[in-house]
Amino acid sequence: MCSAESIARWNGTQWSDVGGGILGGGYGGFIFAEDSSHSLIVAGSFYQAGSVACNGLASWDGQHWKALGYKAQDSNAVVRASCVTPSGDILVAGIFTNAGYKGSSSLMRVNGDSFEQIAEIFIKGKNNGEIYVMACKGNILYVTGYFDHIGDIAAENVAMYNLSTKKWSPLGTGFVKSMTRDTITISRVTVQSIAFIGDTVYFGGEFNYAGGKPSFNIAAWLPAKPNSVEFIGDAQETNRKLSSTPNPASSTLNFQFQHAKSGRVNLSISDVLGRKIHSVIDDYLLTGEYSINYDCSVLSNGVYFVRMESNGEVVTTVVHIIH
Repeated sequence: MCSAESIARWNGTQWSDVGGGILGGGYGGFIFAEDSSHSLIVAGSFYQAGSVACNGLASWDGQHWKALGYKAQDSNAVVRASCVTPSGDILVAGIFTNAGYKGSSSLMRVNGDSFEQIAEIFIKGKNNGEIYVMACKGNILYVTGYFDHIGDIAAENVAMYNLSTKKWSPLGTGFVKSMTRDTITISRVTVQSIAFIGDTVYFGGEFNYAGGKPSFNIAAWLPAKPNSVEFIGDAQETNRKLSSTPNPASSTLNFQFQHAKSGRVNLSISDVLGRKIHSVIDDYLLTGEYSINYDCSVLSNGVYFVRMESNGEVVTTVVHIIH
């Protein structure tokens, strides 16, 4: 057993401390990312990493901690979301005192010892919500949180920002979660994760509608098809087009699907990080109903995405493997 302050590392056989650990940051926990030099980026509401004073953002290069975007007079910064762009820029969202208070969530780029605002987030008079999760693919930054406006547009809890054109865009009608307690209707969406598989963007969290369609806690956005959201999980439309049984499975999965028009079909399995594990089918199929068995005994315990693409349409379902 080792003594560790809020953060530790596992080398395959044992745990060890990470440079003296992190002090503070209990509120909201920590967000991790990897920068272009393969250093660990840690974001949160902490004030010290190892012996280094910082303001909610620090990097660990394997040997030393370094404060990012920090000035000695700063205090009370809260970084709620962070990501690293393909060009190596570190983007963060939260409250940053050395940039001046710009609302409960500002979008910034780390520039040496300071934060540089790259986009208007919540304009005066509009919703002053917050960004909780963001991820970047190419020059497009996807953000989710709790808001109904972002920048100069209306957007329901999810939006994308083009880093080249510096424009915000909504993703269809966004995410909605409604529940009724004591005759009061409450709407509160929480998206915890964003992942990319090919050109499709996946979102996971707590919601029951995405793009106006039933989509229970997981949904996908297809950039090539504006305003399109896939049915995933328990939605009935997915089960008609693609089903996986049994679920959970341990040794064999049976995929059943309808192929409405003759053409090429690609059926693949990916892990939760979006890494393609196996291509089940990649062939030209005639119109009809198909049943395919797949040996899943080689897969580790966990959650996997089954993705079928045919005739320009993508359908995804989720399977659980338990041995």
